[in-house]
Order: sequence, then C-alpha cells, then structure tokens
Amino acid sequence: MSRSKEELAEALKLAEFPFGTDDLHLGSHLARLVRPEGQIGIVVPGLVQEWPSADPPEHLQPHWSWDFSCFHSPDWWRRHWERSGLMTVESAGVYG
Repeated sequence: MSRSKEELAEALKLAEFPFGTDDLHLGSHLARLVRPEGQIGIVVPGLVQEWPSADPPEHLQPHWSWDFSCFHSPDWWRRHWERSGLMTVESAGVYG
C-alpha cells in the first residue's frame, strides 16, 4: 500500500519533537499511519532514568527549561507505548 503525500506529510508533522508524550497521541495519530506489523522508531533526547521528584536535580536547574519535562527514560517510553495495547515494544534503551 503506498502512502499519499498528505499521509507522509502528516507522519512527518507528528514526528516533530516532543514525540507523543500525550497519552492519546499514539492511538489517535501515529498508530493509524503504520501498517499492520509495521514498525516505528524514535530517537529523542531523554533521561537514563526518571527522577524521584518532578524537579530536575539541583545541578541542572539553572539550565532546565519547562519544555524539557517531555524528556523521559527508555523504561518510561516502554510503559507509555505498551499500555495502549496498540504496540509491542521490541527495544527501548540508551544507545551510543
């Protein structure tokens, strides 16, 4: 099945950062653009692990912007996408 230019443009628009941290983003936008048995790959800035509080560690606070709150750990992304029931996460990690 080929994709129309409009569908490809929509997929690129949806891929802009922040990438799907909204609970409804995957099901209402992204999943409908993927074929059955298709794959999605994302590369985003993130955390190695989630922090115990909502605030960043003290040494990062002077550099932290409110919109960095969409940075999450690989474990967070795995749980976030798998709980939808729409995806099976094959790999989530810090690479490089």
